Amino acid sequence: MTLPPGPVDAQNARLNARFFGRSPLDFLSHLSNTFGDVSSFDLGAGPIVFVHDADLVRTLFRFHEADLRKPVFLRDSNAGHWGDGLTTLDDPETWRARRQLLLPLFRASLRAPRLSVAAELAEAITARWQDGEPIDLVHEVRVLISRIALRTVLDADLEGHSDGHGRSGLVPYLEGYGEDFTATMGSGERAVQMTRPRAPSNMDGVLAIIRARFDSFVDRGDVLSALVKAHQMAPEVLSKQDVVSEIIQMLFAGHLTMPSALTHFWYDIARYGLDRKLAHEATTLNNAERLSIATLGTSRTMAILRESMRLTPPAPILYREVARGFRVREYQLDEGLGVWVCPGLLHRDPRYFSQPSEFQPNRFATGRIPPVSAKAYMPFGAGPRVCIAAAQSLSQMAVIIQSIARNFELKPVSGTTNQFDVLRRPGAQNYRNS
Repeated sequence: MTLPPGPVDAQNARLNARFFGRSPLDFLSHLSNTFGDVSSFDLGAGPIVFVHDADLVRTLFRFHEADLRKPVFLRDSNAGHWGDGLTTLDDPETWRARRQLLLPLFRASLRAPRLSVAAELAEAITARWQDGEPIDLVHEVRVLISRIALRTVLDADLEGHSDGHGRSGLVPYLEGYGEDFTATMGSGERAVQMTRPRAPSNMDGVLAIIRARFDSFVDRGDVLSALVKAHQMAPEVLSKQDVVSEIIQMLFAGHLTMPSALTHFWYDIARYGLDRKLAHEATTLNNAERLSIATLGTSRTMAILRESMRLTPPAPILYREVARGFRVREYQLDEGLGVWVCPGLLHRDPRYFSQPSEFQPNRFATGRIPPVSAKAYMPFGAGPRVCIAAAQSLSQMAVIIQSIARNFELKPVSGTTNQFDVLRRPGAQNYRNS
């Protein structure tokens, strides 16, 4: 194996780890500036190849996805206690078949009614906010995302938050909210850690709903109903355990990305003085426009959200390792080698974005950006394994933002990470009464 240039020896590993620990993006930026678009480094757990060229990254994920796998520390954070679903399946054929089976569940005709659920539950969550009092926005959004996921995936609701409209069941709070799990690569000062929510070991409430649907099937129009029917039609393709694993992964798929993206969004709204423009759009759109995928796609809300996710992508680094050897340019990458891609840097690269450090939502004003920028923009990943629910997540976040903006202004509390003061807008009224 011939590694790309870079600091890979044992002496450098400790220095690399310290630099990376202080600022991962600064370390990777220094690496690419010093050694080029394909470089290598070591943090103490073995060599890693860093790829920092949009065309090469697209080639990597498009043509070599089958040669790559997610490392164990990342799989542990996704699969947790409940086995493999779409996000953790490694075998290319199994993964491809599973994705084809799940894709129809995210078509536009099904995304549209889910926006009504997002709007309704955003209003329900924010109705509890008190004017002038601070909130933990990450916590509030995570509760909201939990309820949206339970409604759309299980036709259920979160215990303590039910609207009493005959859902298929109430899910215990911790089963919807989840546990925070820290996945670790390496050890000591050289460890790379990532903390994200995942399903706890006890999911008895969710499992009871799934079992009941199998035992006495009623099509409730949710994801579980679709997967139970798929199992009934081809149990050799989708087993009952496969259904359980997919359902539980779907319940938690947005628990990291959406709270992170929405929190950074509101910081950007405050930082760049965009609150009035955001509120104006949110209050002038009628209900049909507010829930229209086409209108949302070209809205100022969506443009600001996309620009916020450009500067602070929910997944700033994409981690892979080689499952089967292949070549990148003149370098042979052997099994077990780490491969990293950094959307956080690609989104700030002047080769792909003009004035990349400036906050310019107009880049996304038409809903599309020039190909030279689009190829580097990957807040939800890239290639065939790009997030299957990316379009749905963006639309839901835009609806949540507008639901909040119609009623409240959020101001970051100085010296805190997730705390925002809530200021009710004069004459604000909720979605269901408008």
